Amino acid sequence: MFPFAKKWLCPFCCESFAPHEAYFRCTFSGCLGRIPDTPYSRVSGSKDVLRMGRVLIPGKKRMLSGMYCDSCKQLATLRICPRCHSELPQDIGQVDQYFFLLFGSKGSGKTHYLASLITQLQREVGPRMKMTVRPLGEPARLRWNKTYASLFEQQKALAATKSAETDPLGQYPLSFRFTLEQRNGAKKTVNVGFFDTSGADFTSDSAVLKRYMHQVHGILFLIDPCSITTVRDMLGQQSSPTMTQAALEEYPLLLKDTFVSERILRPSEKVKIPVALTLTKMDLVWPHLYSGSPLLRPVTYSGGDIAKRLQSISTEVSSLLASWIGPQFTQTMRSEFHTYAYFGGSALGKPVEDPYKPVIANPLHVEDPLLWLLSQLHILKDTK
Repeated sequence: MFPFAKKWLCPFCCESFAPHEAYFRCTFSGCLGRIPDTPYSRVSGSKDVLRMGRVLIPGKKRMLSGMYCDSCKQLATLRICPRCHSELPQDIGQVDQYFFLLFGSKGSGKTHYLASLITQLQREVGPRMKMTVRPLGEPARLRWNKTYASLFEQQKALAATKSAETDPLGQYPLSFRFTLEQRNGAKKTVNVGFFDTSGADFTSDSAVLKRYMHQVHGILFLIDPCSITTVRDMLGQQSSPTMTQAALEEYPLLLKDTFVSERILRPSEKVKIPVALTLTKMDLVWPHLYSGSPLLRPVTYSGGDIAKRLQSISTEVSSLLASWIGPQFTQTMRSEFHTYAYFGGSALGKPVEDPYKPVIANPLHVEDPLLWLLSQLHILKDTK
């Protein structure tokens, strides 16, 4: 039984459509009507245009259980997205879909962060919280293995995120299926997609950015602390930063202006979507923190309120930002954002000195921002 009352949302490209608008794909192995499928090739990251089963487009405004292929005359029941032609989950429309935006400047470590986040959830945090995380569908599995998995499986440093205007994969979220065991023993399932965008996607008039800003449920706002003059002086760094402190201080307003320009909110309104502002590469700063700092010890995720346990970290990072930059940055966050918290962590545990040598990642606190966002969206409130 499929729901009819609401639209479906493709977890692979964010396309919203009525259930009766879903296409079908012929999967009969003997069909001679296979065709080049450019939309699916793009979302799957293939350099070549793949030949796939025939795409069948329904012509009636009513729900169909299948369509007969006009080439082989066999019944096709596999539903696909009308935009990207990805196979739709069988439970689409029955599982909530959430999208999170990775927002940050060039060099803030978004790709390493996402790779460490998902791996930490799968290997360490998820088992303790009775939560499983896996790529959703074949496009997500292929993209994960191609772009992110090598950090832990092959100990290789990852390439920086390319602009969505030059890399087709950057135009689509990377989606996962989260399954959580609740206190009453029931299971809760949600789909979670991440937009791993480059800094250029926020400084150019990107049509791709416009498409998915309307679907974002939470924001992971990543900041490289080495963009802060005080931190660079403390670390004795002489090389030029990837972003000036003046530009960094404008980034909260850049994020707010993106919502305003897309008419998602008025200039006088605060951004209502929860924002987890996160200092990355904190392994560089750890030696300069006092021994009792909550950033130097992991958070125990087993029972209790996640948001309350993370409050000490938010307070600590807020104080650090105020002392490093001044009060203006945190004041901008207060005046422009309704719900936000501060975090700090490290995706690798130490700097990559030679990208051609094995990278032994030892992440700390990378999961905190996402777990806070999930708690703000009431996804984790009944978990064990």
